[in-house]
Amino acid sequence: MSKPELCLVFHEENCIQCSACETACKIWNRVDCGISYRRVLNIWRGDFPNISSATLSLSCLHCVQPACLQVCPVQAVFKSSENGAVLVNEQECTGCEACFEACPFDVPQFREDGKMVKCTACIDKDYAPPCITTCPTNALELQAIPALQKGEFEAAMLALYKEYKSR
Repeated sequence: MSKPELCLVFHEENCIQCSACETACKIWNRVDCGISYRRVLNIWRGDFPNISSATLSLSCLHCVQPACLQVCPVQAVFKSSENGAVLVNEQECTGCEACFEACPFDVPQFREDGKMVKCTACIDKDYAPPCITTCPTNALELQAIPALQKGEFEAAMLALYKEYKSR
């Protein structure tokens, strides 16, 4: 059995689209303007007059088999053997954007200097992820889960994201 990996679990049924998670992440991580490590997305379903919506709070999923890691020509993207977090060595990044093209969630973003940046799950901080601690409805939580279960979560999130992009 594989070692459990960190997973930023999103509970869609609890999300009220307040964007507190997105705002807290930007503030606490001092994220540059134009870059968002976490995005709150509204997914419209149906046609008038039968319309409904769903929500997706999306950041890096720290995937079990990260596509960004597999395509990085200089191995600037790596996966922590300790907790499964997918991280980037910004000094090694060449800004080729292969990671962005490979990521099915469009997570990698690039600073003005061309270096890739993304969610780190705040594992490098002395505090819990602000996206989680700020959420008033407990729609987000950080869990250590088996790779198989994490893969199932990734698949469910990808289905929601594809639905969002198709509208």
